Amino acid sequence: MTRDSLLAIFDWPLLLSILGILFFVRPISVQTSLLSSPLSAQERALISWIAPRGIVAMTVTGFFAQEIAELGIEDAERMLPIPLGLVVTSVALHGLTIKPLAKRLGLTKVKNPWEKV
Repeated sequence: MTRDSLLAIFDWPLLLSILGILFFVRPISVQTSLLSSPLSAQERALISWIAPRGIVAMTVTGFFAQEIAELGIEDAERMLPIPLGLVVTSVALHGLTIKPLAKRLGLTKVKNPWEKV
């Protein structure tokens, strides 16, 4: 897959899918998994925002996409851009927003594990 063919696949449905995963699907799944944890609401919010980025999905998709394309499955070439776009977008977006969000949530104070309380 060339750079131009990859960029040609990034269209509105793909971008909306990525945004839906970033802002709805992933936070809801992380919040659900943290229901019984002792974490504060602020910690849960931060974890929901910076949750896993999809590198495993991208790796698995990359492995199977070519095999599926060789089987003649229509639109098989569209499999890779979704996890790739998700990883690139989330790393960039989360990298730019993690510090301001942590400050806003009051989670920037570093605790010394050796200090006695």
